[in-house]
Amino acid sequence: MKMKFTVALCTLLITMGTFAQKDTLFSEYFYNNNIKWPIYNDNSGKSSVENGYYNWKHKSDGLNSLWISTAISVRTDFIIEIKFKVEKDNEYGIIWGGKDVNNANYFTISSGKFRIFKNQRSELTTFTDYTASSAILPDSNVLKIQKKADNLLYFINNQKVSEQPFDRVMGLNTGFSVWGKTNVSVDYLFILQDKQNINLAPNLKYDSSPENLGENINTGFNESYPIISPDDSILYFIRRKNFKNIGGREDLSDIYISRKTSEGWSLSENIGKPLNNTSPNAVCSVTPDGNTLLVINKYDYFGNSAGSGTSISHRTNSGWSVPAMLNIKNDYNLNDYKESCLSNDGKTLLLTIERNDSWGEKDVYVCFLNDDNSWTEPMNLGNVVNTECSETSPFLASDGITLYYSTSGLPTYGSNDIFITKRLDDTWKNWSEPQNIGQPINSTGWDAYYSLAASGEYAYFVSNQNSKGGEDIFRIKLPQQIKPNPVVLVSGNVYNAKTKEPISASLLYETLPEGVNVGNALSSPENGSYKIVLPYGKNYSFRATANQFISVSENLNLDSVAEYKEIKRDLYLVPIEVGQTIRLNNIFFDFGKATLRSESFPELERVVKVMQENPTLEIEMSGHTDNVGSEADNLSLSSNRAKSVMEYIVSKGIDSKRIASKGYGETKPVATNDTDEGRQLNRRVEFTILKK
Repeated sequence: MKMKFTVALCTLLITMGTFAQKDTLFSEYFYNNNIKWPIYNDNSGKSSVENGYYNWKHKSDGLNSLWISTAISVRTDFIIEIKFKVEKDNEYGIIWGGKDVNNANYFTISSGKFRIFKNQRSELTTFTDYTASSAILPDSNVLKIQKKADNLLYFINNQKVSEQPFDRVMGLNTGFSVWGKTNVSVDYLFILQDKQNINLAPNLKYDSSPENLGENINTGFNESYPIISPDDSILYFIRRKNFKNIGGREDLSDIYISRKTSEGWSLSENIGKPLNNTSPNAVCSVTPDGNTLLVINKYDYFGNSAGSGTSISHRTNSGWSVPAMLNIKNDYNLNDYKESCLSNDGKTLLLTIERNDSWGEKDVYVCFLNDDNSWTEPMNLGNVVNTECSETSPFLASDGITLYYSTSGLPTYGSNDIFITKRLDDTWKNWSEPQNIGQPINSTGWDAYYSLAASGEYAYFVSNQNSKGGEDIFRIKLPQQIKPNPVVLVSGNVYNAKTKEPISASLLYETLPEGVNVGNALSSPENGSYKIVLPYGKNYSFRATANQFISVSENLNLDSVAEYKEIKRDLYLVPIEVGQTIRLNNIFFDFGKATLRSESFPELERVVKVMQENPTLEIEMSGHTDNVGSEADNLSLSSNRAKSVMEYIVSKGIDSKRIASKGYGETKPVATNDTDEGRQLNRRVEFTILKK
């Protein structure tokens, strides 16, 4: 054994001398079986670890492979080297960059020949096919693979036999394989690579410790998958194998819910049917209005599980609707698992799935909502975000830019860690270099499932450290370096402008002057309440819509980036009735002039549409001012502004007989003229229905 150790060490030192910059990432000399290589003796073969070898007698005609999961990074240079001793020749060699035998790369030798090939999703690509080489010895051989820049160099007994361009791999498992009936002893296996430092966010420091959310949420069972509502008031999570689950203790997971009160978190409750059934259940996302949930799996008409998928449920007067499966173009997943995340605006869907163009196993993909409520085909976010390993649990922050996700394909503290990356443009292909969000959120274990409210103040995550039993849900205050961009949370109620009664309505918001719809929401069927999140950097128009009503739009200019805010704005819907007046809040003029600015056009187009949809409707367009300046000037300005609006509408094909214009100057204030806010309300354009 001493002689074998000396020879192996010399070989390692020679290799490391040739590539002196490399660190030993992994080494195995089989003096014990601490790594737990399979030991077996059955009809397929026999294996043992003894005398510094892994001895493998393979009795079947097929393929068998053994491997370890390594922290190797295929993004930088590396070396994989294995020494084999063979008693009975057949094909044997290195398996690497894979997740299973059908998704891996191979470098093998047999009877004086070698071959290099890969099996990707059971499709074989051969680079060299049983090429003869004098470098191959009859009883003992050292196989080595070196990644150097964009190429892979292949060596047999330190003689280079091939060079191939590097291609993507399907995982990070590395090991050895044999074909057919053969006896092989593996002498050693080592991997060399420069030490990969964890890419932490610069100057990252947590000022507080994780806070266990307490016994009203955490129990002796496993709690996981926390999804906090954007307003930080409701927590959705799963509890595994609990006797209160719909399927009892055998139920893998049910959705539970807890509400934040002045005294802390309320006692968690099973959310019940139809969201929970006897299959695994979980909430993936909740919209800012709290009226839409994205959930795992698909459901049948009765709320029973109908297989894998992603579904959506809406709040109704009688509770949550039976989730409906999302219609995604060319929807397939080659992996057994899948996670999803819906953006706050309801128009973007993130998926972690495995497809033919994945960089490894599961990757993060994005889909976009079409006008017919279907979704575009999943698009891979690219290999800045995605790695050769599985990515999981994506969470898109309220800014629509900051993505948090979990992976083991980048340097971590242990297994999977949570990373942050930011979208750099609207292609969804360009991302900042992912940064590890550090300890104590990340640990030496498997870390995933993470969410935060629109404020970005606290992160909610899962840990088994200092837990009440198994996994618990914690929260921690985030350092500034890993917070998302600030946003504005707008809330209020939707009312009938005539009766002041709350209305259940659809909401939409768009950017000005483009008039591009950038988000949708629903008001509560119970009280008409709504919530939407608006990222900074745009000028927004937002409104509620319902049949037989005309919307009163609101405007919020967020051109200048500031801190997180919460703003209250009630929305009104005016019934289409004679005598009703509708204020046009998104009509803009240059100061002291009647020239319409381009930001006004989306609002005016909606008036045109109302006139087109109601061909007998006749209206009076009226202009109003505050009391600053002379009465005559104010009357003239208001008249000219009303006339400008009327002329725009007529220019779009509306009969001029159906619309009149009149200026009222400062004679009809709706608020005090003693404050800036009051004067702003008095400066307005509105129309009154004269004939329906």
